[in-house]
Amino acid sequence: MLVHEAVRVEEAYPRKLELLSLYASQFKVPAIARDVDESSQAGVGSSERCEHFYRLEQRPARLSARQMTLEAPQVEEIVPRVRRWIERYREAPLIRILMVLPPGRWRDDLQRLSAAFPKTRFEVHAAPSSTAEAGAVASPVVEVRHVPAGAMGWIRTALRLALSRPAPTLFLCGDRAREARLLARLWPFSDTEQVCDTSGVDGQPAGPNGKVRGVR
Repeated sequence: MLVHEAVRVEEAYPRKLELLSLYASQFKVPAIARDVDESSQAGVGSSERCEHFYRLEQRPARLSARQMTLEAPQVEEIVPRVRRWIERYREAPLIRILMVLPPGRWRDDLQRLSAAFPKTRFEVHAAPSSTAEAGAVASPVVEVRHVPAGAMGWIRTALRLALSRPAPTLFLCGDRAREARLLARLWPFSDTEQVCDTSGVDGQPAGPNGKVRGVR
């Protein structure tokens, strides 16, 4: 358990700004003075300038890797919806996976997906940057389809999917959420979840670097 302590530095504040000038090669004090001042007053409920310290009074009995990520609040918000999506398609015969960016650990991802969806065949549509990783893992339940480079490659793929039989879809879009959301509108009858990667898609806590961002 961390306990916040705010220590007044009003008298020493001018000296603090002087010390910041040591980093002039990286930034100029006048340019950051406002942010430094706002930071010194954050959370103290007054106009006094303070330094903020946190004292560890009790170590947690258990750590959740998912809660230790910077995006923990957003992750916790969407996890219930992702879990409902998993339960809806636990026995789906087909799930489409669209890889805009390389997942980085596709072998582990596939193991998690196979455990979560034991009766499912996965149809993977991979951008050129993802093709090598997706194709390196041989599996009888995975079919890798190559998406040509560029925006037109994804537009053509999206149009083909729009004319295909609907299937639950995972869109591994990284930070391309806006583009992915626009493309997904072309197949409105396929229940699509956008995620940064598949960590946590099995309903379990994400790994140390795992993130889940769902935008239906």
